[in-house]
Amino acid sequence: MSSSFSTVTLLGRLTRDPEYKPVGPGLSVFTVVVNERKKNKDSGQWEDSPIYIDCKAFNSEGGRKLASTINAYGRKGTLVLVNGKLTQENWQDKDSGAKRSKHVVVVSEFQLCEKKPDGQSGGGQGQQRGRQEPQQQYDEPPADDNGIPF
Repeated sequence: MSSSFSTVTLLGRLTRDPEYKPVGPGLSVFTVVVNERKKNKDSGQWEDSPIYIDCKAFNSEGGRKLASTINAYGRKGTLVLVNGKLTQENWQDKDSGAKRSKHVVVVSEFQLCEKKPDGQSGGGQGQQRGRQEPQQQYDEPPADDNGIPF
């Protein structure tokens, strides 16, 4: 009985806008960067070391449009939560003929993790970047009809 499995959960930022490819029902290719905290041996300070992970998302024949959704709403810098499985792609280099390989996460679920300007969490409409108006500040809490401030 085989008891091994591959599952990956990443929380990181998109390094560029996803690239949609009309392969089969649809494919979206993107890279997520996550930080690994390491202590610098010389200075003793903690430093972030970026790790870049290639990801692929597919539309399904049955109608689930994961690749199309990621392509529509994911933008460079967007914080995303990605669930999937780790796979290894193998190919032969065209120039040197050497065998090459890389690990890729095949996405099964994803979520946009930043809030939209209206205060709702991501996952619906595309992210809008820009300056948000500051919340109104009060010196004292407003009183209700009975004069009670709560």
